[in-house]
Amino acid sequence: MILIKKKIDDIFGNRKKPAPDSFLDAYKNEKISSYVHKIKDIFIDKSADVLVENICGRLLRYFWFLPASEGHHHAQEFGLFTHCLDTSIKAIRKFDEAVFFEYRDNNDIDSFETRKKRTHKQYAFFVCGLLHDIGKVIRYNVVAKDGSEWNPCNNLYDFAISHRLSFEDIRYKSDDKDLYAHIEKITPFFAARIITAHDYSYIGSGYISDILKEVGFKKDYAHNFSGIIKEADMESTRDNLETAQPQNDIVSHFIEELKRMFEAGRVAINTPGAKAWVFENYTAIHIGILNEIRTLLLSKDSKTPEVNAILKKMVDRKYVDFVDWKCVYGMEIVTAGKPFIVKVVKIKNTLIWDRSPKMDICKLNVVFNI
Repeated sequence: MILIKKKIDDIFGNRKKPAPDSFLDAYKNEKISSYVHKIKDIFIDKSADVLVENICGRLLRYFWFLPASEGHHHAQEFGLFTHCLDTSIKAIRKFDEAVFFEYRDNNDIDSFETRKKRTHKQYAFFVCGLLHDIGKVIRYNVVAKDGSEWNPCNNLYDFAISHRLSFEDIRYKSDDKDLYAHIEKITPFFAARIITAHDYSYIGSGYISDILKEVGFKKDYAHNFSGIIKEADMESTRDNLETAQPQNDIVSHFIEELKRMFEAGRVAINTPGAKAWVFENYTAIHIGILNEIRTLLLSKDSKTPEVNAILKKMVDRKYVDFVDWKCVYGMEIVTAGKPFIVKVVKIKNTLIWDRSPKMDICKLNVVFNI
């Protein structure tokens, strides 16, 4: 227990003060309380403040020390919790910037209903941002020394305390080919465990339905939260990379640009004429794509190093597959005619597909050679 208490104190930058004596005392920590106070300051309705404190407490107990990613944004202890808090703040601010009116049957603006319902929808945006990444819990294994494994249907805090676990006991799942396809589908299940009857009564069934659609099957529905939560999520990611990472951390910037290319659909995947091919643990990226990213970064910063120097840093961090420090493979694509070879780098799937579902496994007949 002493180790766990020290860990939460260290990660939130308050090393000289004693660790909290109880779970709820964690809210007195400067970083946690600053997030929660920012959220409560936005709400006018005092009953919403109580709901905010309670749902944040439930989520922190559930996530505990999990990171938001492996070696990327919010990769430190408690990173997933702080990322979700930050995203929720950005989501309700975006809602406040938008025009919101309730209308009468004759299409006139109903000022009374607008004032009455605004704070409820505002809280719905907060909850949606807070729970947008809750499905990521299935990306991690937390195993105790006696072999006991944390079940994500239970709070990680309780499991970690009872087994005296620390952040170092987390294991990242990168070899499950179906993992990323499952995250969005299973997210509503975990989100429903955090939402209580009090949240339901305050928000209403319609907004609860929209929240579960947004955190889960985003592509199948158009609804109240469509687009805004994703924007808030991406802003939180960029802010963390710019502030938490050193300004010269070229690897983080490189990976972020690569992910944006995939999200924008600018890279063909898993076809003979593609520039990227997805396998179980790694995605093979054409070396030409890496050169494009380097050119883009060079336009922003004239000190951007050559691709080879960037790849060396990625090898040091074990972000890419390599043999004897060599990480550029000749990928031979076997066809009915003459096979052809492309130069690729195999980057870990856990780094590339943390914001969107991983593509299907490549079915092409290929051979890798250094």
